[in-house]
Amino acid sequence: MPARTAVVVAVLAAACASSDSSTAPANVATTTITLGPAEATSAYRPSGLPAAWSGFCPTASATSVILTAGNAYQVVNQSGRAVELITLPNRATIETINAGATGQKHVEYGAVSQASFTFTVTVTGCTDTQSGQGLFNVTVNSK
Repeated sequence: MPARTAVVVAVLAAACASSDSSTAPANVATTTITLGPAEATSAYRPSGLPAAWSGFCPTASATSVILTAGNAYQVVNQSGRAVELITLPNRATIETINAGATGQKHVEYGAVSQASFTFTVTVTGCTDTQSGQGLFNVTVNSK
């Protein structure tokens, strides 16, 4: 009988271990955002800056990105120069992306206590200190 009990316990332990792996997240859906242009032009000029401004403040292919919690966004940089992505308002550096390179996937998780939250991503080297514009806003909806 003790041997039979040991087998049953082993089978139950294996079943419990396999059920834990079923809680792993499903495939992550990733939204790609492409940056550009490398130089400001009259068509793209952050508010309050003179027409001759030639700083670097790339635009993003999507100014507003909406994700479901557990999904991700990934930035593809233009070929002009490297960018360092930061978040506002805490100015924390997320990552540095070389010119022409693709950044890492940023998997976002929504807060349980609220339906969604939004944060802004911008870059260093952008001289738009007056208007506070960012590359894009990311809104994460809780599951």
